Amino acid sequence: MPYYSFAAEAIANDIDIEGPRPGSNDQIGNMLLQSMNLIGIPYKWGGNTPSSGLDCSGFIRYVFKKSLGITLPRTANEMAMLGKKIPFDQLQPGDLVFFKTHSGRPITHVGMYLGNNQFIQAPRTGKDIQISALDEYYRSKFVVAKRMVEEDINEENQTVLDDIRSTRDPVTTRKQKPVKKSSYKRRKI
Repeated sequence: MPYYSFAAEAIANDIDIEGPRPGSNDQIGNMLLQSMNLIGIPYKWGGNTPSSGLDCSGFIRYVFKKSLGITLPRTANEMAMLGKKIPFDQLQPGDLVFFKTHSGRPITHVGMYLGNNQFIQAPRTGKDIQISALDEYYRSKFVVAKRMVEEDINEENQTVLDDIRSTRDPVTTRKQKPVKKSSYKRRKI
């Protein structure tokens, strides 16, 4: 499995990248570059496009759709119910990192892991899309990491993208409430 070397190397060496590498087979690496192209776009609660601004889940959803053709759910909480759970120490570039940054739902924020203990996010009103360190603050708010896609190389040396969104993690999936039997009885007429 490739480790998205050119994107991770660019991040590690603080190289400015303008766009996806032409002709690259590295689809996840190209997704990371697509996300970095959006640095500086303003945060807007409920935003779904770069022209109107993006919130955290709108940003992730936009990048997955534009770069991989994959549609993710609209909210971070809904996204966290999909994919393969990944231990923090096994994060790879392209994995989604989920946080609980305030009270309410179990998951309130999402970003995309870039490598070298950094992730890209649309943080909050008044801020722009940016790269942030997974510092003490974010580690204390961290809930779960999920992998939505995996990339492999086939026998013809072509990239094959495996969509693993349908993997469900029982820890973050809401349990169905049992259906109560109705006490209503039909009367015979």
